[in-house]
Amino acid sequence: MQLKVLCLAFAPAVLSAIIPDSIRALQFAHSIDRPSDLQGINWFYAEAECDSRQRDTLFRGFKDVIQLAYTALPAPRGIGDNPIFKDFWGYGYHSGPLQNRFNTIFNNLGKAGRFPSYGNGGKGETNQLNVRCKDYLSRCKSRILAYVSGNNMVLCPDFWSFGFPHLKDRVKGKPTRALDRLITIEHILLHELMHVDNAGFLEHITDIRTTLVGESDSAEIPGGITAVVVYGVQRCKKLAKKKGEETPNLQTLMNADNYAWFSSAYYFSKAWDITVNEPESYIEGSVTGNPYAPPNRGFKYADNDFGEAEWTAGL
Repeated sequence: MQLKVLCLAFAPAVLSAIIPDSIRALQFAHSIDRPSDLQGINWFYAEAECDSRQRDTLFRGFKDVIQLAYTALPAPRGIGDNPIFKDFWGYGYHSGPLQNRFNTIFNNLGKAGRFPSYGNGGKGETNQLNVRCKDYLSRCKSRILAYVSGNNMVLCPDFWSFGFPHLKDRVKGKPTRALDRLITIEHILLHELMHVDNAGFLEHITDIRTTLVGESDSAEIPGGITAVVVYGVQRCKKLAKKKGEETPNLQTLMNADNYAWFSSAYYFSKAWDITVNEPESYIEGSVTGNPYAPPNRGFKYADNDFGEAEWTAGL
């Protein structure tokens, strides 16, 4: 009789240890009110892995990332001549063979903005995005904010610990032309959404690795000698002009950060009625205070090509 009692006493702990996360998540299936207007997001894992504060942040973030993605949609007349557009996409999209590429930029932003609301238009969980707070692939290294693997978006501990503001909270604050000081929750979510192939992009959008003049991830190697990952305002703008002032570099169309920074620059510029498109170091009067300063103020992302895309320089 004593043995039976002992076994029953340990049963809950044993069961907790052997129940998979996917089954345990069912315990939370009806514990929160899921946003009815975010049908493209599968909250199954978030309900088990994220606390209530994190879920509230994600509910708000995915609603407002739609507005960030749509900030330049439909493409306004003459946007090809807008200095923000030129900074992040280059020149020469007005007509001819590149007109379709011009349309691709805005089609991709539209698909990313539509995805949280509708998924890819199909039915079932495979057509949605799983949002997770558990680093199930062990990719959340130092300063990595988030990553995408297949239909899973993981928000890493640093995403939560650095206290990034929401887009609509930051726009109510003091204006600045220093764009790289305007990393918001929605900016990060948009960057990651650009990696979600299920959104229907014509090509996989990654984190481009290439050589850029004056850019290096190592103080031991001069800039422009080795390839760097194109994160941050300065690198995105250099990528756009890599082939010259008048020749677009179509690599920009496959770089997630170009979409995120273009959208953030356009959003804040409209809201504040100023041009917000410079890195902080330019605002302070020099090209850069530190030639090896990490882009994005040291923060990193990782897409599903993680091994090739990780930015590894020291801070």
